Amino acid sequence: MSFEWTSYLFEHGPRDPRKRFLLISMADIAKVSGHLWPGVSLIADRCCLSVRHTRRLLHELEAEGWLRIVVKRGRKQSGTYVTNDYYLLKPDSIMSGLPDAETPLPDETKPDTEGTETGHAGHPDRTPEAAKPDTAMSAKPSMNPQKISSEPCAIPLRRRPTPDASSANEIIAGFRQQLYAGNGLPEDEAMFAKLIRVVVYAEAKRQIAALRAEETEVAKMLGLAVPETSNAKNM
Repeated sequence: MSFEWTSYLFEHGPRDPRKRFLLISMADIAKVSGHLWPGVSLIADRCCLSVRHTRRLLHELEAEGWLRIVVKRGRKQSGTYVTNDYYLLKPDSIMSGLPDAETPLPDETKPDTEGTETGHAGHPDRTPEAAKPDTAMSAKPSMNPQKISSEPCAIPLRRRPTPDASSANEIIAGFRQQLYAGNGLPEDEAMFAKLIRVVVYAEAKRQIAALRAEETEVAKMLGLAVPETSNAKNM
């Protein structure tokens, strides 16, 4: 997972929620450089979209400057189809002067995971039909809305551990340790973004606990039944 790309897309990603979620899903399995090579069906499963709709969104994101797609065709020695290379990009209209994505790696340098859940090279989800291009893109939008798959996601999204106040204290202590050691604060903004998420969650949890307690007091004052949620919290 690339925390830098995930944080960037949460803040600057496309305004279309489908495209933003698709890019964040890809960043979840991308390298720090933004390079990944999953099969289209894996991306579709993670976003609960049809393969056809996913392929169309990928082409649109490439045209808008969010992706660079290097099309691969053929089979590996193991018999599995070779998947495309994808490179996450930051459009020039948002971030100028950034270096291009890394040079595509030769096929032989990619790890052959033989169908692991990350969907990289070796994932048996690429079919001969998948190599065919989607229908021609038209400048005039279609009158028919894109169909989204009604089937549940085959691969559940990973659930991150719940942060707490102690996590924030540990992060801050680590920053101070580097500071007094003469190393300065880290330049990776993803670390600061993580701290912000932890602190915001801890403060929200404290505020909700205070509201639950106030809810109980108001119910007693008005002679109402104490809500079950408040009883559960006060036990």
